[in-house]
Amino acid sequence: MTIHVVSPGETVDSIAAGYGVAPKQLAADNELPSDYALAVGQTLVVRFPRAVHVVAAGETLTSIADQYGTTVRQLWRNNWALGGQEALSVGQLLVISYFGEKLGQGVFNGYAYPFISPELLAEQLNADMLIILTAVEKVAVNFRKENERWLDAMTPDQALQYAREGQFAPGSMLPKVEAAVKFAESKTGRQALITLLEKARDGIAGKTGTIVQMQEAGVPEREAVGALS
Repeated sequence: MTIHVVSPGETVDSIAAGYGVAPKQLAADNELPSDYALAVGQTLVVRFPRAVHVVAAGETLTSIADQYGTTVRQLWRNNWALGGQEALSVGQLLVISYFGEKLGQGVFNGYAYPFISPELLAEQLNADMLIILTAVEKVAVNFRKENERWLDAMTPDQALQYAREGQFAPGSMLPKVEAAVKFAESKTGRQALITLLEKARDGIAGKTGTIVQMQEAGVPEREAVGALS
């Protein structure tokens, strides 16, 4: 997946041809009008077909990673539904990459799309912070259990470990954490904040919310791009 900024003279057909995707799919992904009208400077999301692997008998994540020149860690990131587990089933489909993208860039499952799109935009705008607004003030582990714990901050590695433990619900908190991790890893110093809409200002000021970042640090008031669940 990538972001394309429309230049003078470009059309849906010419852009689609440049990326090797179908014009109809490009139009549908961006909810374009029936005449495919574009404006100069308009941003388009371009989704590439997935490169997938069908698990065969005897294969492991390690052997598959070696086959494609990637890592087990990256396969986990591309297939968060695995929950960081090693176990595979014969016939299981694994996302390896998207055609047109380098292996190891981090690819996410379809249910994360509403959050990955703002994440990609935030990268393109060179924002320092991505804000993902949700229904809780902070990310929690052991959610709604007696030992529930709300997180002030976590690194991408910690987030992956929590995902392995099944701490984040698919289709709920998991895709939000995925987008936060991708943004935090995209450039040194970038942070992603997950919090309530009503607490966004306090979160930017470092008073609440869960910060995802490569290294522990304070949260200065910076230009931010938000995603609303």
